[in-house]
Amino acid sequence: ADLAAPVVAAGVRDEDAAVRALFQQVRDVALATALAGLAAAEPTARQVAEDRLFRLDALAAPKLEQLAEQSEQAHLREAAAPLPGPLSVRVEGAAAALPGHAVALPDLALGPGESLALTGPSGAGKSTALAALAGLAPLRSGRIEVCGRALDDATADAWRARLAFVPQRPHFPDARLGDWLDPRGAGADPWPALRLAEAAEIVARLPDGLDARLGETGGGVSGGEARRLMLARAVMAGGDLVLADEPTADLDAETAAKIIAALARLKARGVAVIVATHDPALAAAMDRRAPIAAPSPASAEVPA
Repeated sequence: ADLAAPVVAAGVRDEDAAVRALFQQVRDVALATALAGLAAAEPTARQVAEDRLFRLDALAAPKLEQLAEQSEQAHLREAAAPLPGPLSVRVEGAAAALPGHAVALPDLALGPGESLALTGPSGAGKSTALAALAGLAPLRSGRIEVCGRALDDATADAWRARLAFVPQRPHFPDARLGDWLDPRGAGADPWPALRLAEAAEIVARLPDGLDARLGETGGGVSGGEARRLMLARAVMAGGDLVLADEPTADLDAETAAKIIAALARLKARGVAVIVATHDPALAAAMDRRAPIAAPSPASAEVPA
């Protein structure tokens, strides 16, 4: 609420524009500190900067989730039509605008049923790249095209209507699990999606099943189980493209393999998948890899 107040006071009336403005404010505050350290040549200063950027990745993941959720809810209220045309994503010479710095996005092209891994060290900008691909982070240069059109303020809402998100950190509102699993409110049967995500047995063993309320931290389920429930929710959203932020991070090999297998099943159904990941096994399961390089001290512009 404290961060949102300046956005409202500034006269932003469009809710989705406010979401993007708030996203930029959050990243401005965090990155202004992190990037300042990269100008120093000393190894110790660089390590401090890298540590700060690592913490920024941890900040970006839940913020991306929350903003995606808000954007999705705004879209549903306004009943915006999905962007028409065959699914396609093309990035050419693009850089996401950050304070005193720009995250260079890899050139890429993606079509229906294709998969891509965004790879790179912590702080390189993988979460920022996902946000840019969702139309939640502005570009300083270059172009992102989706469904044959430029991704901009005029197309972002309709584009996000075709997306599903799998955030890195679990977040469950105080709501019935069955309702949370159905983000479009379509009243569809959740069990096929739960089976695809290998999450049916998780719900089956909960005392209240689909009527359970897990709370913000997913009480009653493990981290890996929470990830599979989030993946089932993405399936229920029915998007043509799934954006997943570190979906196997901190999971044991067996649980991570279940997530990778579920993403492969989604891909086999014609859904495109883009993951941000450090996991070599997950990256190897994607059709292609697109590395994002960490910013160097020599190239970073330090804010005044």
